[in-house]
Amino acid sequence: MRRKILIICGSALGLIGLGVLTLPWWLGAAARPVAEQYGVTFGEYATAGYGRWTATDVRYERDGVTVEVDHVAAPHPLAWWWSKHDASPIAVSGLKVAVDPDTNADRTPSPKPPSEDWAVSFQPLLKMHHQLARLLPPVTLDGGEVQWGAGQKITVAEASADSRMLEAKNVQYRGLAADVALERIAGDLNGHTTSDEHWSIRARDPAGTWSITGTAQQENAQLELVGEWHEQPLHVVAGFASGRWIPDFARAETDNSWELSGERVGLAEYVRVLRGDAFIAWNAGRFTEITVTAHGEPLEGLDLPAIHGNLRASGSINEAEISELHLAMPGLAAELDQPFRISRAAGAEQDPSHFKVEANLEELPWGDGRGTVEGEVTVTPLANDWPSVEGELKAKEVTVREWSVASANIEGRLEWPHWNLSKVDIRDEAGSRVDLVASGDLEAQRLESSEFKASIEADSATPWLPAGITFKAFDAEGSARGAWDALSFEGEAEVTAVQIPGMPPMKLELNSTRDDSGTHVGLIATPDDRDAVLKAQATLMDDGFDVRTLTLHSDDEVALQLDQPARVRWSPEWMIADLHLSGRAGALQVSHATPTEGELTYEARTPDFAWLEAWWNNMPAEWPRIENSLITVRWSNDQLQFSSQMKGEVTLPEVGAVVVDVQTSSDGHTLLIDRLVVGQGGRQFANVSGSLPMELRLNREKPVIIDESGALQLHAVLLPNPEFWMAVGELTGVTLRRPDVAVNLSGTWEDPQGDGTISIEQLRISEKIGGVTWPHIQNLQATLTADGVGLAVENLTAEVDSFPVRMSGRLPLTSEDWSDLRDDPIAYLRAQGQGRFELPEADLASIARLVPDYLVPTGRISMELSFSAGEQVDGALRLRGAVSRPLGPLGVLQDIEADLSFHDRTVTITRIRALMGGQPVTLTGSADWPVDGPLALEVALKGTNLPLVRRTGLLLRGDLDLMVETEANGASAVTGEVHLRDGLMLADVRSLVPTGGGDRRSARPPYFSVDIAPFADWSLDVKLHGEEFMRLRTPVLAGVASIDAHLDGTLGTPRAIGEVTVDSGVVKLPFATFNIEEGSARLTAANPYEPQVSLRGSGKRLGYDLLMELSGSASDPRLELSSDPALPASDVLLFVMAGVAPQDEVSYTQSRRALQLGMYLGRELVGDILGLEAGDRLTVTSGEKLSRRGKETYRFGYALDDRWTVTGEYDEFDYYNAGIKWKWYPRPPKDAAASTDKEVADAPR
Repeated sequence: MRRKILIICGSALGLIGLGVLTLPWWLGAAARPVAEQYGVTFGEYATAGYGRWTATDVRYERDGVTVEVDHVAAPHPLAWWWSKHDASPIAVSGLKVAVDPDTNADRTPSPKPPSEDWAVSFQPLLKMHHQLARLLPPVTLDGGEVQWGAGQKITVAEASADSRMLEAKNVQYRGLAADVALERIAGDLNGHTTSDEHWSIRARDPAGTWSITGTAQQENAQLELVGEWHEQPLHVVAGFASGRWIPDFARAETDNSWELSGERVGLAEYVRVLRGDAFIAWNAGRFTEITVTAHGEPLEGLDLPAIHGNLRASGSINEAEISELHLAMPGLAAELDQPFRISRAAGAEQDPSHFKVEANLEELPWGDGRGTVEGEVTVTPLANDWPSVEGELKAKEVTVREWSVASANIEGRLEWPHWNLSKVDIRDEAGSRVDLVASGDLEAQRLESSEFKASIEADSATPWLPAGITFKAFDAEGSARGAWDALSFEGEAEVTAVQIPGMPPMKLELNSTRDDSGTHVGLIATPDDRDAVLKAQATLMDDGFDVRTLTLHSDDEVALQLDQPARVRWSPEWMIADLHLSGRAGALQVSHATPTEGELTYEARTPDFAWLEAWWNNMPAEWPRIENSLITVRWSNDQLQFSSQMKGEVTLPEVGAVVVDVQTSSDGHTLLIDRLVVGQGGRQFANVSGSLPMELRLNREKPVIIDESGALQLHAVLLPNPEFWMAVGELTGVTLRRPDVAVNLSGTWEDPQGDGTISIEQLRISEKIGGVTWPHIQNLQATLTADGVGLAVENLTAEVDSFPVRMSGRLPLTSEDWSDLRDDPIAYLRAQGQGRFELPEADLASIARLVPDYLVPTGRISMELSFSAGEQVDGALRLRGAVSRPLGPLGVLQDIEADLSFHDRTVTITRIRALMGGQPVTLTGSADWPVDGPLALEVALKGTNLPLVRRTGLLLRGDLDLMVETEANGASAVTGEVHLRDGLMLADVRSLVPTGGGDRRSARPPYFSVDIAPFADWSLDVKLHGEEFMRLRTPVLAGVASIDAHLDGTLGTPRAIGEVTVDSGVVKLPFATFNIEEGSARLTAANPYEPQVSLRGSGKRLGYDLLMELSGSASDPRLELSSDPALPASDVLLFVMAGVAPQDEVSYTQSRRALQLGMYLGRELVGDILGLEAGDRLTVTSGEKLSRRGKETYRFGYALDDRWTVTGEYDEFDYYNAGIKWKWYPRPPKDAAASTDKEVADAPR
């Protein structure tokens, strides 16, 4: 019994002791010495309750492997075993693993065969994961990387692992990124439970370019993947029976074929889809087959060949054999003439292979160049080494963008790792040339040697030079060597006849060297034909440069020099420091200057600037003579402070030496003008002094800030001196003659007080100011007064361009108004200004620059206007004898008389009268100009028998009844009607047919256009009508026409829709006359500028009834002629045009036919001589029939008036008849709307 009690107590004490020893408080003390025995160290250890512990700065290092962890947190072992199913994971952050392969370089190699040196068993790795997953809780990783070799690194953004799943996000290696997931699945692929394990593999590009899914079997170590790359299917199968990472067999292929859009491969303008196949097979340690094909058909409509590409290769890890390589596409052809092998294994050298390339840059789909490029690469396999590669590239007449190359020849050789460019020779069409030879080591990333020479002509560099900068020739040579990231070089260059705007031609000599201390640049500039030279040396850095020396000589003397090295930086912000320049022009010091703060000082006593003439053109013939000058400028946080004093003399033509004495300063808040005096010999021409409360700032948007409550004091006087002010005018463009100006200002900007008087005999402003012709102002007199309430201009009188002007006004101006005045001065003057303006009667020619474009500057004008607040205007304007410019169909308006009255913002047209073609036209109405809207018109235009169209061969008159009204949206419209009448058409109808291209709006229906603003934008809604409005008298057509149409569009682009009909008329051909039965010319909305014609006429000739039909468009009409009895169309045409009778019924002699044709051509001349118009009073018809004697019949009629007509004829019986015809018009019934003319009498023969 005692024994049992002792055993129980001992067991209890043992369990208690074990529990105490495994408490987390003892774990930290025990963990450190135990971990150090295995090469593990850590920084701080802490517990988080009973369940977890944390450690920082964990490090493990052994056998060339270093593992570092910034922070690790894990559950206590007992806590995990107690509730391992619910235990929290091991959290690791900041994992870094570094593997140094050189650490084990001296170790004895493993007895494994060479092929097993780097192989790792696949099955044990899976078993190891399964066992660790059973012993450890889940693990999470926040940021990790693995490094090995020379810069090789894999990074992981985050990862997690448990007994079934391993996931890693954003795994990156050599620019490739992927999200990877491995999942252990018990059973086979069909879901049956077995002792074997399968692994599901998923990987995808975070950008969505490719994705892969697959399975791996543990028992037979087989891997199968199915995925896509750029939406193209991919299938991979591999087997690892030997238990190594290198598969025993593998196969990768695309299912059927892959397709890529032309846009994705940069050929969208050439092909829509690029198709192909890819297949890779691996077996027994070799790539037994690698095949890639591609094909693309050009887009429909492109006359270009298709794209073809083939690659066939095989090999192993140590060697590769390319048996076929071919590429053909528009402008590019590449071909391998025979297989070649790349191998590092021992063996005999093989014959070289040649790879040829030919390209036509103009045909390449993605290029914008021209010319041809040919190349050949020769690959010579070498025993126990990489093959030797030699290449040559030739180009002829190549143009890429703005760069043209006449020829280029590049030759080189590569014997790994050494490369050599034995020849680079590039020449362009302008004669420029670049030569280069170089060699290096790719493995060591080193340039062994290089030498270059360049000779650049000006024409070659012009496209890349800033505007206005040119040179004659650029010659340079140099050499470079060293590691890629630490090249050393030296070179020299010479540029001749450099031309910079404003400077004389000069020669530049440059030299540059680079070594361990930096890049050093030297410059020597020498102006042509001038005794001057500039020398400078600087050291360039990434963020700026240091100017070590700078000296400028002129006339063998030092004109300017740098007293000590200066620093210039542009990063992180521009900065100039320690800049001390001194010379004949004075001394400039910049101790420190940045965009936010700095200070500079300029000091000079009797400085000499003549040496600048060697460097700048158009320098003044005589420099101002400065006795002394001291200028100091400081700025901090955009606030500018300065002090300046200067006294000297300026020599002006015909004036002599003028003394200028200036002393100003600013403390940052007040601009103080102590003295600004200009004078000569004790006389003063200008004297200004005072203080202005304002802050000057280095801010483009707001360079001046006004202190509105600060004390203001200003006194300014201008006194007459003709020669001085004339010279000032030549310099400034503003010429004052005998000015006498005195202004005194005090108070504050909020409450200014002051007065002033202005008297100027003549004021002229040059056209160079503003680019306009300014009026000449004479005898300007005015008095100014400021009283804190406003500014008043009293009794301003002047002569503007020789006509007198009187004006007075007042502008309210208080402290509250200053901001409005500054923001928009014009708007403030219009809203608050008050005054009166008088313009006595004057010639419009004297103010031609102010006359609107639609008026000719002739006539006389007078005006009286009063302005009041709120943009109110009252007054009157009178215009007499004015003339307009051509106004489209209205022509020129002459003798314009206008009386306008102004009230508020309304202009009332009391009367506007003008003559158009000698006929009066009147305009009445009003115009409103609202404050917040456009000009609103409401005017009426009326006129009778006005010549609307007057052009050669065409006269059109009409009565106008038009209205011009402005709608609410600001658009003006012309409405009403035009009654056309008394028109005359003398020109050939074909002259009205629109011909030619371009915008010939006045040469197409309705044959007018107004291009003068604002009339061009006015819309049209006008009815056109006229009964027998046009008499047609042309060589072919005679008659009377009527119109019914509608005008729409705008005055600038008018459009006529409607119809012109021929009421009566004849078509006259040399041997026949057709009476028009119906005829019209129609303009439709679908085709408003191309008349559609339709005309039908009939006639008789030698017993034949003739019919003529004309149809189609005016520019492309279709004429049909027919007869009864029927004749061929060609016979009818000869019949009416040449007088060739059918079946030789009548035989004309040549003289008779010529006489008949002459009568046809001369009938209009006879009518003009006799004062007769065909189709009006005299009618003559001949050849309707043949008489018994075979002669043509004829008849005529001459209308004495509307009722009586004298007639005569020679009929088919060979009789001559004469008579009188009388028309009787019966009285119409009372309920009849119209009467019909009726012929009721015919005198006997």
